[in-house]
Amino acid sequence: VLAMLKLSDSHLAADVGMAGDAAFWWARQAFDLRPGDFEPSYQLAKLYTIFGTLKGDESAIRDALEYGKRAIATVEKRTPLASRPADRNFEVHNLLRQNAEWVEDWPTAIAACDAVLARRPKDAVMALARRKYAAAAKMDAALKAEEGALAPGPGSSQAREITFLCGDTVQQWNLDLADRNGIGGSERAVIEVA
Repeated sequence: VLAMLKLSDSHLAADVGMAGDAAFWWARQAFDLRPGDFEPSYQLAKLYTIFGTLKGDESAIRDALEYGKRAIATVEKRTPLASRPADRNFEVHNLLRQNAEWVEDWPTAIAACDAVLARRPKDAVMALARRKYAAAAKMDAALKAEEGALAPGPGSSQAREITFLCGDTVQQWNLDLADRNGIGGSERAVIEVA
């Protein structure tokens, strides 16, 4: 299995654009032989990440997430032939974090950061990423709550209205006056948002 994974790496290193099929083929052979081992799942996660990133393919990034999750769910084996400890303790979680960010899967991104921070509590990059993902998760939750609040009620065929309250201004204004006479930047922003 490890030889198959090395062949996968060799084909990948030879030429990312042309050797991708061979790299995937060897990784899948290893996975088919040992689906419960960390290394084949991690290799497939890496390959899907690389090709998903290069091709802008969200489906490949989602596959990378699934194989990464499979990898971390495997039982750790303490043998000299097993993966590098850094792969299991850091790299796979960092890979999950990056892929989860791409598809805006904030719970997975946060969990990946937490897994690294449990082992490396002073990792400033991971701590910053975690704060960023937590803020993004809050923003998503707030937006979803807002969408629910703005949705028409049961049996209603009309959307609800939103009223903008603007503070005092030097002159009165509305859309017609703005088009006719011009208007300041703050007022234009309110018009554009509406």
